[in-house]
Amino acid sequence: MSKKTPNTTNNIWFKNPNIPTREELIQYGKELDKQYPGDTYNRGFLRQKLKSEIGVCDPWEKVGLSWTEYKRQCGFAPSRAAMKLLNQSSRHASVSHLVGPSNERLTWGSRFIKPDNGERFKTVMGASDFHDIEMDEFAVRMFLRKLQYVQPDVVALNGDLFDAPEFSKHYQNPAEYELVKRIKKVHDLLDTIRNIVPDAQIDLIEGNHEARIARHILEVTPATAHILDYFHGMGIRELLGLDKYEVNYVAKGDLYAFTDAQLKASVLESERVYWNTLWVRHHPPKQTNVSIPGFHGHHHSHEVSTFNNPIYGAFEWHQLGAMHRRQASYTDGRKWNLGFTYVIVDTWKQRAIFDYTYVGDTFCQLDNEFHERHEDEYYPALTADIDNRQNNGRNSPSIIKKVKPRVRKNSNKTKAKAKAGKTK
Repeated sequence: MSKKTPNTTNNIWFKNPNIPTREELIQYGKELDKQYPGDTYNRGFLRQKLKSEIGVCDPWEKVGLSWTEYKRQCGFAPSRAAMKLLNQSSRHASVSHLVGPSNERLTWGSRFIKPDNGERFKTVMGASDFHDIEMDEFAVRMFLRKLQYVQPDVVALNGDLFDAPEFSKHYQNPAEYELVKRIKKVHDLLDTIRNIVPDAQIDLIEGNHEARIARHILEVTPATAHILDYFHGMGIRELLGLDKYEVNYVAKGDLYAFTDAQLKASVLESERVYWNTLWVRHHPPKQTNVSIPGFHGHHHSHEVSTFNNPIYGAFEWHQLGAMHRRQASYTDGRKWNLGFTYVIVDTWKQRAIFDYTYVGDTFCQLDNEFHERHEDEYYPALTADIDNRQNNGRNSPSIIKKVKPRVRKNSNKTKAKAKAGKTK
């Protein structure tokens, strides 16, 4: 006699109560939902019912289904495709308020463009990665001295002028916030630069640190509240000091990007080309895409690459050293170096000559003069590193060994045998 097909959950039967099939479990859930609409969405409720019916807890696991997937199969939860569309819609909605401010920010790169003076040769001073309060005072002093001497047409600060770890995705203790100090440090630097070169064009190329500041400001994070507690009514432009010091903010990053990876990819495009001859970025370009002279920062170590093409001939691309302390709080800078560049551009012939200034631990050569680091420009980590290297140098044997000329063994005997053979 065949079993009857049940129409209620009270008399539903399983062919094998100990090992129900997937189809039986799904049918059971659908039938149960008709009697208890909505209650079946609760895992505890459904677990209790199934345990009383067949004596098995979480039987969906016996047939290879997770609780989430079992709900989908029973129709208690949206399908994967529906959830994907729902998540995409939600993500768009979550950042839609950033679209307007982000697009408006893209226009900040041309507010203080200086008129062309018609001169053939233009000059640019470039420096990268100051990282606010982490900046090296000796390197900054050398940079400002060079700035005073050359009076460039453009000062290109190509990224990470700020550090602001308070805006990082990593946890920060609010009791240790130093945002006020960091902002003031950058503003003091911009004020000094503007006073030294009152007629120069100052450009700040957006780096990854500036991009995250802008994004978090707009999203009103706890760090934002901390800032507003000290600077009432301060927005991104005021924080960056753009209007006060007439700074162009060159940015192409999409603040409404969904993920950090998407934001980073868009920030990579922040750049400026001067007189169709000099290309300035924060992040390095793809090596296959380098077609004109230029420089970038971000990696805090000076490197030079050479290229050649029919228009510009042989030209250089520089990766600048940093302007922050070698032993900054977030990195071991002993393997990196400090420095900045001065570039002379021939706008008629489209040529660029680089004059890179290396800033050492203890001294710097600038315009045929030697400058020593002042006592107050040393800091404990640097002093300890210098002392350690000097001690290692005194106590370690020389790594340079004298190489003796190689002499072929038995060379005289070989010559004698050869001579004897000829005599015979």
